[in-house]
Amino acid sequence: MSKSPSAEQFVQSGLAHHQAGRLDKANDDYQQALSLNPSHPDALHLLGMLAHQVGDNELAVDLINLAIYGSPDFPNYHCNLGTVLQAQGKLDDAILSFRQAIKMDAKNAIYHYNLGRALQVNNQLKLAVESYRQALVITPEHVETLSNLAHSLRALGELDEAIKLFVRASVVAPNLAEIHFNLGAALNDQGKLSAAIESYQSAISLSPGYAHAHCNLGAALLAKGKFEDAIASYQRSLAINPNFAEAHFNLGIAYQAQDQLERAINSYRRALELQPQ
Repeated sequence: MSKSPSAEQFVQSGLAHHQAGRLDKANDDYQQALSLNPSHPDALHLLGMLAHQVGDNELAVDLINLAIYGSPDFPNYHCNLGTVLQAQGKLDDAILSFRQAIKMDAKNAIYHYNLGRALQVNNQLKLAVESYRQALVITPEHVETLSNLAHSLRALGELDEAIKLFVRASVVAPNLAEIHFNLGAALNDQGKLSAAIESYQSAISLSPGYAHAHCNLGAALLAKGKFEDAIASYQRSLAINPNFAEAHFNLGIAYQAQDQLERAINSYRRALELQPQ
């Protein structure tokens, strides 16, 4: 006579379903595990992450807290609780959870990265920089860490290092249009318009439908006095996203620079329709 599955076996089966995207079957297995052991920490934690995945963050917090109550020394539980709390907009609580995970396992780059992201969103940029640097010590080629560290440094006005990091990120992930776009924005901040234009063009070559890249390219071209090229870039941006208020506004500036006042007025009016404030 075969033995009935244990709670642990149901958890492992549920995890396999979960990882394969079969969420209903994963839920059933986690529930089966809890019917055998109502305080099974992995079942509670994974069921909490499933709840988070389907948008029920309140339930997710309750379930993960129950898992932590049963097994307080699992850093991944604290990290994932932080992720759910951040999704709820509870940044201070999320930061505490990420710090708790790091206290338990300081060599996990993801914990440092997640802490940095929460601090960055919370506008604690200097602390975010410290966390991202810690993550890079562990995983030097992690593209999201490179990019977010560069963003934070750019916001702090440390453009030279931000540019170096965006360049590093572009080497690690050369086919990510967003990296080239962000490099272009940092170069533009430094007034290096020709280099910024090249970066925006690289972003567009990788992602032709990147409306913001076309818009920023237009702004750099306009700053160099290339009015016709700027207008063409803004028009391409608006062909992709007709409701892009910034592109309408910038197109108005380009038209006004060429004394095409009626067109400029129409562009400004459209921008105001989209963003009356």
